[in-house]
Amino acid sequence: MTRNQLERVERDGLPGEEIMRRAIEQVATDKPTMPQLIERLWREHQVKAIVSYYSHGGVRGIKFGIDIGSVNEYGSPRLLWKQGGNLNKYKCSFTKLQTEFEVSYDPIRDDSEIKRLNKLLESVPNEQNNQQAIQTISAANTQSIAETKLQLTPDKSAELYQHYSADLQNLLVIDRDKEIAKRALKDEKSALEVEEIIKASPAEWTQDEARALVLIANNKLLDEQKEPEQTFSEKQRQESEFLAIAVPIAVELINWQLRESGENSLRFKRATLEKQGRELVFTHDERGEIFRVAVNRNQSGELEYTPINVGEVEREDIQLWQKAERVLQEIIESEQQQELIQSKGISL
Repeated sequence: MTRNQLERVERDGLPGEEIMRRAIEQVATDKPTMPQLIERLWREHQVKAIVSYYSHGGVRGIKFGIDIGSVNEYGSPRLLWKQGGNLNKYKCSFTKLQTEFEVSYDPIRDDSEIKRLNKLLESVPNEQNNQQAIQTISAANTQSIAETKLQLTPDKSAELYQHYSADLQNLLVIDRDKEIAKRALKDEKSALEVEEIIKASPAEWTQDEARALVLIANNKLLDEQKEPEQTFSEKQRQESEFLAIAVPIAVELINWQLRESGENSLRFKRATLEKQGRELVFTHDERGEIFRVAVNRNQSGELEYTPINVGEVEREDIQLWQKAERVLQEIIESEQQQELIQSKGISL
């Protein structure tokens, strides 16, 4: 600090921004979860941390507030509020708390608890003593846990699984259970409840597997909420653009695979390309069939294809085929180089 700043601290005490910054550094030393950080800030330092959300559910940011020892015109204690990005050279923004202080955040695990703490902190008077605040938060947590346990009995989970699986019997079990998770989340069931519902599946998922399915379903919901609804023509246009990129590359890759090994399928990292007669089928391990097209060449030798089925196309699908195109180009260049060497009488 400068000399003037030190004199001001001796006279008035630390400024509110500095108190909040130091409090955050102290409670984050053991890499807590985001809800733990919020609770500790209030319990140990009476710093309020409020997380704001966009309408589609994603986190917008975090702000911190502290009683600065004065009152407003109505006689209520005045809080100094600072956006996280304005504290400690941006290191206290919601994102930087995770990258700089290694605070752990998982939306499925944490969002319901963060929102509960938001309500508690917004309702707690600023002058309330720490012990009372601890009791308020702890009581709310205890009640929440008790309610959750009551809702997650095996019989109740099985009943809800049957309820949410209506008209989904024709889907593969993993697709069905992801859709069940989506339906339950839309119905405002907590992540823990949905995990227990998914564990009632005939697939007998483990806790970690159920948690992963719920995370996938939640991300899917967030994506649906973020993106404006597409008209049918827009969806068709996107599918056409995707197939125009993917199909020619897929044909060349599967032909190369047939020449090299005689096998009519090619394995990607998380998907499979397969030739079934005159049809090419590209299937994602988790999202099912991405496209199925009938392929042939006309009298001029030009490639023609007819879409039979196109599933949900995501950005990662386009990126995958762009990468596949680069790999295909490397294969072609390697084969051309080999042919050139052999034409000169050099054997490898």
